[in-house]
Order: sequence, then C-alpha cells, then structure tokens
Amino acid sequence: MFLANCTACHNFEGSGGAMPRGGFAPKIRGVDSKHIYEAMLTGPQSMDTFSDGNIPPEDKKAVIAYLETLDKAPSLQRLHAGQPGPGQ
Repeated sequence: MFLANCTACHNFEGSGGAMPRGGFAPKIRGVDSKHIYEAMLTGPQSMDTFSDGNIPPEDKKAVIAYLETLDKAPSLQRLHAGQPGPGQ
C-alpha cells in the first residue's frame, strides 16, 4: 500500500522531499497516526485524497503501521550523511 500510494511523494522511507513545480512533500515519519489518517482522507495541499472507497480503513491503518515500523528503524538518510551504520 505504501509503495503504491505514498512513495512517489514521501519517498520509500517517509522522509518527504522536493517535488515538481516547486512543491514539497512533508516528512511523515514521527507524525501522530491520527494526523496521517486525516491527511489520507482530506488530501492537504496538493496531496490526493484517499476515500474509504479508494483505500479502505484497514489498508489506511496498514500504511500507518508501516510508518510506525519505519520510526523504529534507523533512517537511511542519516546513514548516507556520514552517521555510523550497522557494523561500524
């Protein structure tokens, strides 16, 4: 679900980033789950809306659960920025 619907804007680890025409997708790691769920329903700024007919509530909750697992994992961006990584 996350790969198909979120990574184009928020990247594969939820860190957000620059988008075409001067847009910017916010970081969604560490964001409260109720705000993520609300954003999926309302599509803030230029984000698409994901109605319950488009993505059912249980799949929205699965996206949130995935993001919560990312919050527990080290950021790959930090590893690329010269921070110690696994085995260092």
